[in-house]
Amino acid sequence: MYKRLSIGKSIFLSTILIITLSLLISNILTIRRFSVMHQSLIEDTSRELNKQIVMNYENYVGGIIDTAHFLELETLAKTKVEAEGELKDIYINAGTIDRNIIDIALFSRDGSPVVTGMDAALYETEPRSTDWFEGALRNTSIFHFASPTIRPQYDNSEQVITVSRVVNYYEDSVRSEGILRIDITLEHFESLANQTNLGDQGHIIFLDSNQDLLYSSNEDCVDNTCESVTLARELILGGENVTMDGYAMYANVNTLGHTRWQIASFVDVEEVYSTRANVLYNLSLILIITVVVASLTSALTARRISNPLNELKRHIRLFESGKFQERTLVQGQKEVVELSETFNAMASEIERLMDKVYQEQRAKRKTQFIALQNQINPHFLYNTLDSILYLSESGRSEEVEHMVTALSKFFRISITHESGVVPLKEEVEHARHYLNIQRIRYQGSFDFTIDIEESLKDIKVLKLSVQPLVENALHHGIDETVDHKSLIEIKAFKKGGFIHINVKNEGLGMSSEEIKGITNRFKSSKETTHIGLKNIYQRLRLYFGKDADLVIKSEMDEHTIVSIRIPLKEEPHA
Repeated sequence: MYKRLSIGKSIFLSTILIITLSLLISNILTIRRFSVMHQSLIEDTSRELNKQIVMNYENYVGGIIDTAHFLELETLAKTKVEAEGELKDIYINAGTIDRNIIDIALFSRDGSPVVTGMDAALYETEPRSTDWFEGALRNTSIFHFASPTIRPQYDNSEQVITVSRVVNYYEDSVRSEGILRIDITLEHFESLANQTNLGDQGHIIFLDSNQDLLYSSNEDCVDNTCESVTLARELILGGENVTMDGYAMYANVNTLGHTRWQIASFVDVEEVYSTRANVLYNLSLILIITVVVASLTSALTARRISNPLNELKRHIRLFESGKFQERTLVQGQKEVVELSETFNAMASEIERLMDKVYQEQRAKRKTQFIALQNQINPHFLYNTLDSILYLSESGRSEEVEHMVTALSKFFRISITHESGVVPLKEEVEHARHYLNIQRIRYQGSFDFTIDIEESLKDIKVLKLSVQPLVENALHHGIDETVDHKSLIEIKAFKKGGFIHINVKNEGLGMSSEEIKGITNRFKSSKETTHIGLKNIYQRLRLYFGKDADLVIKSEMDEHTIVSIRIPLKEEPHA
């Protein structure tokens, strides 16, 4: 790649590439290390927050269980001595001591209230079908924490959590089993949830043993369709990064002791990620600024080196395009100045030699052109006089008069134009005189048409270039033995960057091998019998350059077209 670049660009690109790659690798390593540390910080902080939350709730639940154990012992002791009134006072006082306890009651296994903290008439008529009653009976060795529910017997009808367990008590001096029920409010649950800062969108949810939603500190999460519930169910236990409603979160799921509940904390880490994004932005900005500064410095350095060389190159290109008078005065490094001086000396010598060769070639080409043009005039004159002789011997004196008149007009071009070129309209007019002469000779056995684009009538063409083609067309395209007239067509038009001057005749046509043979002969440097075609081709190349051409096309038994092609923008060479 560098072989195709200038010295300045090579220096510039090399400097930028080295600096950019160095900074890019450094930034990538920094970002990776920062990302690892950042992620580790998020995980550690989130785990600590979750650990603190779980600890707070377990302490609270542990306090409730301690109270339940105390009430269990007091229930057994007071019912043994049939002191149910004292036991009721204890129940009521326990609720007074812990304001989160709404009510405490003891039920028999058949669901009848034994000792209550409030009016027994306010309890469920059939408690045995409730979750707290059935749950306590299913596993008698642990405390059962029922899902939050609304108890209509309480004045404020707020949601409560019921803690229940099978306990022993005495009824009529007989030891029996009953269900101790403790109703507690959600107020402390909410208070504990609000004590920990989990971020703007951070929140806590509780799931029961069936992974159904028990409680959520997020007001928008009210049932099992909540996204938080879905994520907690998928995570089961442990922690990972999650996205909720477009916010980055770190979710931790743990089991809350004594309850068989799961507690899921969602820590809002969006702000932490924003900080990481800011760090990345700053690193990118530093990279861009550094690259820009390095680019400017490198560009200035490269310009100081490359400008003198570019100036020298510009003058070499001017010299290459033909402006041999151009000289250069380059300021810069010593080596470049010496190279410039050497170039100036070489340019002067080449200019002198080119001028010498040009003058010699010009004289040679002029001599060749005049010789070729003089070659065709006797050839044409011989053929025309032969036709006049034929008419005279046939006694067609009037036609001889017309032919001599046409011939005098025809040869006027030799007198009025000495440069070897004429406007196309005059060259075509001479061809018209020739056709008129020959139509007399052939007794009207052919017709001719001339179609020239208006814009081409004044362009310069070679003198006596169309007439020899018309002569060949007559010679090869007129058959006096047939009873219909032949047709000669002359057309001039522009196509594909060339001016086309076509002469078409009807006749037997030629095969591709014949066309190739004729073309090779008139284009070769050897002598040939095709004097007219060779003469026109050589003059075309001398005057209009190597792009000018003479082309033959033919269809067997149809026609033959000989076309002069002149490049539109080519300047004459002689």
